[in-house]
Amino acid sequence: MRGTPLLYYGGKYLTYITAKLFFGYEVLNPEYVPDNGPFIIASNHVSYYDPNLVGTASPRACHFMAKKELFTNKKIGWILRNVNAIPVNRQAADIESIKTVLSVLKKNEGLVMFPEGTRSRDGKLGKVKSGIGMIAVRSGAAVVPAYIKNSEKPFKNRLTGKRVIVTFAKPIKPDYYKDLPPGKDGYRMVAAELERRIKLLKENIDNSVNTGEMERKLMEEKEYS
Repeated sequence: MRGTPLLYYGGKYLTYITAKLFFGYEVLNPEYVPDNGPFIIASNHVSYYDPNLVGTASPRACHFMAKKELFTNKKIGWILRNVNAIPVNRQAADIESIKTVLSVLKKNEGLVMFPEGTRSRDGKLGKVKSGIGMIAVRSGAAVVPAYIKNSEKPFKNRLTGKRVIVTFAKPIKPDYYKDLPPGKDGYRMVAAELERRIKLLKENIDNSVNTGEMERKLMEEKEYS
C-alpha cells in the first residue's frame, strides 16, 4: 500500500458509517473481488462520491486514479496520497501514471478505475475506453465489473426511499487475455467485454430494485385489504 493504512482504513470506516446512515448504502456480491492477486474494480461513474463508495465496497484495499489538479493544494494532496490516490494528467498520455499503476498491480494490489474516462451527466453508461484493456493485459490483473446506483444525489434520493447500491459481477480473469490479438485490438476487446458486463449489472440491479418495490407495494395492499 502506497498510502498510510491508518488514514486509509479510518476513511473507509467513516465512509461506510456515513453512507449507511444517510444513503442507505448497500453492497452486493463483494465476494467477486479476488482474495489474492492483482485486481481492477471497473465501475460506472456519476458522482463525486463514487471513488469513496466503490472503494469502501471492496473487501481489499484499493488505489485510485485522480486528476492531478486535485493535488495542487498541499493539504488535499497529502490526504489524497495517503489514501492511495495516484495523480493523473487527463489532458495527455501520462506515461508516469501508467507506470505507477502497473507497479501497484505488479505488487498484487488493487485499483479502482472509472473506464468511461469522466462522469456521466445523464446517468447513462458511456463507452468504456480501451485504456483499461491495456492496463489489464499488461499487468495480468483480473477486472471486476461494478455498478453504482443512486449516488448522483444521494441525500435527495434517500428522502425518496432510494438507496445507494454498489454491486459487483464475476471478474474477467487473466486467462481471458491469452487468446486476444496483440496490441490495441486486444485492448478494445477487453473494454467491449467489460462494457457488456457492466450493462448487464445495470439491467440486473434495475430489475431487482423494481421487483423489490413491486413486492413491497403488494404486501402493503395485502395488509390493508
